[in-house]
This record gives sequence, C-alpha cells and structure tokens, in this order.
Amino acid sequence: MRSTRATVVAITVLLLAPLVAPAGATAQGRVRQELRPVSYFPVQAGNYWVYERRVPAGTSSWRAEVVAEPATGTAGRAVRLDGYFPGPGRHVRVWPLDVVTEGRPEGGRDALWYLLRSPVGVPWTLELTEAAGPLTGAECIAGSRLQVAGRREVLRVPAGEFSEVVRIDFRSPCSDAGITTEWFAPGVGLIRRDETSLAGSVVSELVESNVGGIWPVRLPYVTSIALDRTVAVNNLMPPVDPRELPVLKGQVGIFNHTETPVEMLFNGCRSAAIEVVDAEGEVVLTARADDGGCCTCRTAIPVSLVRDALVLPFSLRLVRAGDTPLADGFYAVTATFETAGPPVLRPRATARIEVKSVH
Repeated sequence: MRSTRATVVAITVLLLAPLVAPAGATAQGRVRQELRPVSYFPVQAGNYWVYERRVPAGTSSWRAEVVAEPATGTAGRAVRLDGYFPGPGRHVRVWPLDVVTEGRPEGGRDALWYLLRSPVGVPWTLELTEAAGPLTGAECIAGSRLQVAGRREVLRVPAGEFSEVVRIDFRSPCSDAGITTEWFAPGVGLIRRDETSLAGSVVSELVESNVGGIWPVRLPYVTSIALDRTVAVNNLMPPVDPRELPVLKGQVGIFNHTETPVEMLFNGCRSAAIEVVDAEGEVVLTARADDGGCCTCRTAIPVSLVRDALVLPFSLRLVRAGDTPLADGFYAVTATFETAGPPVLRPRATARIEVKSVH
C-alpha cells in the first residue's frame, strides 16, 4: 500500500511542478486555468453513459450513472456511481489531476482506480473495495495492473469521434478474463472498454451520454432486425427432404426519426451482412440483405436519412453445408450494414431464434 501512495504522490508532484514556478499576472491566470482542466472522469450527479456491448453471440447494452450524492458517513467529495464495475454502486472521488479513488464504507484509505494524467508507462494497481463475489467479473478487475499506454489518440465510437483520448492498458489477474484496454475522452469519460472472456472478445462502446447536463451525445437513429419467426422447426421425419427445411426471412432497417441527417456511404448497393451465430460464438450461416443493386461494383452510393428509413429484406435457408440442418438450440441473427469505414462503426442489430426438430 505504501508503494501505491508513493506513486500517487510522485506523479502529482511531477505533474504540478511546471505549474508552481514563479510567474507574472498573465502566467498566473494560465496556471489557474491549467489547474482546472477538463476531467477525463466527470462524475457530477445526473451524469450517465450508455454503452453497446458486443460479444460473439450478439449485442446488448449497459448503463453507468451518477445516481446520488454520497451516503451518510461518506466523507469528502464522493458520489455514488452505479453500473461502472460489477457489483453494487460505488462511492467515487475524483481528485486533482484525475486521480480516481473509491471510498470505503467503513472509512480509512481509499481504493485506487485510475491515475489518468500519469506519465506514459508508469504502472499502478487497481483496487476495489469489494469484488462482488466470484463469477461476477469484478474478481478479474480488482488487482489488475494498469498503465497509461497513449495520449492524444483519436477514436471513433458510435457516439462520435473524440481526440486527445487517453488509453489505459490492463493486465488482469485472471488468465482468461478481465479488462484489457480502456479509452477516456476529456469531458466525457470512458468511451470504449475491451475485455476478454471464455466466449471470446467483448467490446463496449459509448452510444449515448449526458455529461454535466449540458452536452448530450445521442445517436439520431435506431437499428432493428425483424424475423418472420422466433422458432424454426426442422422436419426430420423420413424421408428428409432438404428443400423442406425452414427458410428464415426478415428485414433489417435503420430508422431516423429526427431532423439530424444520418449520412452513410455504400459501395455498389445498399447492403447488410447477415450472420447466424451459435451459442459458442461460431458463425454457422451467412447471407446478405440488399437493394438488388450491383453489390460487387465499386460505385459509391451515398445515403442521407432525415425522418426516413432504410429497410432491406433478406432470406436464408437454415441449412449448413451438405444439406445438414442446424442443430437444436438458440442462435443469434446479426445484421451489420456494409457501410464504408471501420467495421466497428457500422450500424448493426441482433435478434434471437430457436431451432427445434421433430422426428
């Protein structure tokens, strides 16, 4: 514990040193501004962040929110932050230079989370006041070794493009799970988190936030995937005719109900890639939804939606190679619009289907 405290003190002195040199009135004004930089971890009451969480089997969302001022008996400037790490709401303090700690309910020394303005390469250990029990994920976060791996990065997520981004690399105490990397934008906070799990990689990206009540970031559109059924039945009573096995039909869409234009660029045709993913995260079937254009052409097709929608139909046989029917179980059906740009930023939607067989 002494080494962690010494690290915090050493880093604080290092970062404050350029700010305490003798200066004139103009320089002192600049010093006062620099002592109040835009925080990489803003935790005013009412702030919230919504993230899209992508796993091999589909997508979901999670929310972090500053829901209340500190509970009775919690000293200092702590606020309660819910949803950020697994487990109960945590009482968090942000000190000068974006040193982030968690207050202990019983009092005593805070648990250290982040040193967001530390020099690149200086390590520290992330602590949690309680790990929320086994198999929650928190046990693979507490005890992680962290360091700033980069500054001034530029990163695009669904909520927009951010600059001056700080990247934090993690080394988890668990060999097959835990956070690997986080990115923080000034004035916004966490905009992306990468994790590993037994099922594969997990990526959470910011899609909506309200920070300080004055700067909301919201996607002006929603995506959807509509299927003609939720259960597909394989008729395996002899003789089995592969042509009689189920065909899944559906539509994928992007809907913009606002006056803010949604600009997209396609190549050759307006299209979306369809994937059927099993419970182990394996892609077992693929198809495409498109507008019937030349999807192999390189002609750029811009699309602008203002109070409008782009809807594409698709159809695929639920049959694997060799006319093998899909095994019984649950599957994720994911549609990713094939827009230009990095795949991580392409609009997507996911639905679930169950496959059953009769013999």
